[in-house]
Parts: sequence; C-alpha cells; structure tokens
Amino acid sequence: MYGQYLASGVPIHLISPDALIPSTLRALRILWVGPVIDQSRFSNLAVSAAASIWQQGLIEALVAADQGVSIDVLSHLPCQAFPKGALWPNAEEAIFPQSVHGFGLRYLNLPKVREWFLQWQYTRRLKQMLERQVNTPYDLIVSYNAEAYVSRPVANVAKDRSLSWIAIIADLPKAQPQACLVRAKVAQADGRIFLSWNNFITYAKPDQDLFLEGGVHSRTLDDSLNQVSQATLDEQSKIKRVAYFGGITPLGGIDLFLEATRHVLGDQYEFHIIGTGDIARLETFAKRDSRIHYHGPVSQAQLIAIGHTIDVFVDPRPKAFSKNNFPSKILTYLGFAKPIISTLGHGIPPEYGQVLIELKKEDPLALARLLEATCAWDQERITQYQLGTQALVTSSKSWQAQGKRVLSWMRSTIHRQGA
Repeated sequence: MYGQYLASGVPIHLISPDALIPSTLRALRILWVGPVIDQSRFSNLAVSAAASIWQQGLIEALVAADQGVSIDVLSHLPCQAFPKGALWPNAEEAIFPQSVHGFGLRYLNLPKVREWFLQWQYTRRLKQMLERQVNTPYDLIVSYNAEAYVSRPVANVAKDRSLSWIAIIADLPKAQPQACLVRAKVAQADGRIFLSWNNFITYAKPDQDLFLEGGVHSRTLDDSLNQVSQATLDEQSKIKRVAYFGGITPLGGIDLFLEATRHVLGDQYEFHIIGTGDIARLETFAKRDSRIHYHGPVSQAQLIAIGHTIDVFVDPRPKAFSKNNFPSKILTYLGFAKPIISTLGHGIPPEYGQVLIELKKEDPLALARLLEATCAWDQERITQYQLGTQALVTSSKSWQAQGKRVLSWMRSTIHRQGA
C-alpha cells in the first residue's frame, strides 16, 4: 500500500482518521493496569477480592456511562511467593472476569526477584501494547495502587509517549506513606484518585485529583428495598442475623466482632461471616457457639443472597488501621439498605455519618450492647433508615452516578494535559 515505506525502506505507520479526532470528542480508549481478578480466584490468599471488585465496578460503570468507551486491562495474577504459590503464575485470559477484556502477564515468583521481574515485564508489555495500537491509540493509561513495580513502568512509558496517566491510590502503608508515593512516581501522574478520605485531604492537589471511595450497585439496592420478608412482620419471633463480610484479619476487626458475640446472649441471634484469611481463631469461636456461621469465601451471587437475609451489618475496623484506606465492606453493606454499625475512621468522609451507626468505643461489650439495641429497632425506624440510605446512594454513591462523574473528570484531565 502507498505510504507504508519511506524511500530508505524504513517502515512507517498509517494513522487512522480516528486517531486525529480530539479525545474529548470521541469515545475513550483506556489501558488499565491493575489486578482485576475473577472471583473464581478469590480463594488465592494473595488476591485482594476488594481490589478486584472495586476495579471491576468502576470499569463497568465507565462503560455504562458511555457505551463507546473501550478498556483493556493488563495484570499479573498475584500469588504467594514460591513454594507456597506457583513458580510461574499463569497469564491466561481466564484470570479476568468475563466483563473485562484482559491481557495476562507471567512472572518469576521468587522472593527478592519477583518485584524486579514484574517491573521489567510491565515495562516490556506496556511498550508492546502501545506499539500495537498505533492506529487506534489509547487516550489514557490508568494504574491501580502505588505499587512501584507497576506505577514506575507506567510513569516512564506515559512520559515517553506523552500519554495522559491517572494513578489510583487505594491505600498507603502506615509507616512512611509519603516515601511510598515518591517510590511509585505518582506525583508525575496527570490526575490521581484517592480511595481514602484522609489521604485525599492530606496529599491531593484539589485542582487535578479526585476522591472516589467506590460505588454501590443500584440493582442490589433495588432488590433489597423491594424484598418484603414475612419475618419482618413478626418481630417477636424473628431470628436477628448479624453479619461481618471481609478479611479474617485484625485489620478488618474480626477479633472485636468475635469477642462481642460472647456478650450477646440468646438463641434469637445468629452471626454470619464471609471472607478469607486466618480462620483458626474464628473456628475456635464457632466450635463453642453454634450461632456463629462461617460461610467461607463465596461467589458474588452467594454473598448477595446471604446479604438479603441479614438484619444488621458490622464493620469494626480499628481506627488505628483505617487512616490510609476506605473500608470497602461499607459499600457492600449499603447495597442491602440494612443498619450498619461501624467505627468512623479517618479514611471515611463525613457524609457517611448519616448512614453509619458509630461504634465510639472499640470494646467487645460496647459493640455487643450496640448490636442488641440496633436489633431491637422497630419497623418504622428501619424504614426511615432505608429511605436515608436510598437517598444517599442514588444521589451520589451508586456506581452509575460515580461512573458518570469519573468519566467527566477523566476527559477534563486528558484535555488539561493536552492543552
């Protein structure tokens, strides 16, 4: 074809007409770098279910906000270091959810080697993907979290290609968070999304960064509000079901939750737990108390089915651990429009105070008394709470609303970088 080669024989690329249209006027093409892993892999202890669900939620919300948006995902499969994990974790497309167009990346999973290997692999694959898409170029590259082996290659490639870069900062280490940001080169990003309210007000540049804790799936909320259980019509005989969904770790507050069950007396209470982690301590409590039901890691469909049966949700995350992150389980809980008892850590923005029942004292007895009081709410108070939750979610916290907000911000970020 005419124009494929210069006189010297050096090949040149043909630029498609679409590439000449400003990105603010056409559907965005986004290269997303982050672990959006299928739920079938959540039993893998190195895979963060919360991170995967959050990213999938935003990706689907962006596509829903504009059907022309195209997003390719590049990720490795997180694994425990060999020999606990695979030596060469697979890079098949099967590691991604069906709704995600993903490209897997293999790496050597040896301690002291894998981060260097991952950084090299990400650099190589990013350059390769960008070169292959020259006729339909990406408008934006998005990286998830401040992991240096991911964000440093993204920073370098974005700078070399004059490509807009948005860095998502999910959480930061408690010790030397600023040093983590420096190592990850996220200051070079054209825009940054912070999941923690505290990190946003501490590190964000208000004119170019965004706070985004996540979103609630509207369908789950609608189903919850439409469900009328016969059990709610007979409050005297109803079993009160209390739930903890999340990591079985001290970070999530599971120890406080389990200790509190000892102080909540009566066969009318049940305690339902979903999550992964160190379950040895949990099993000790469950053997002693038949009211404790551990469901293990479950699929999203199973979680929703169980969530619809719950009366009160609990997020007892210690405030000492919640400065640099937003507890994602709160968004999961909001979808069920049931009372939520939670500590109010610095990672949570003020508006959530209207739908969270604050656990002011991180003490098992205090949590037990608050649980009993909340379980005793009459139907009128429950209905008022549900209406308040619905108002907050539909106005600003649904993935539908968040997707539109983020897409608009992304376009303005690209426009600012190109100006």
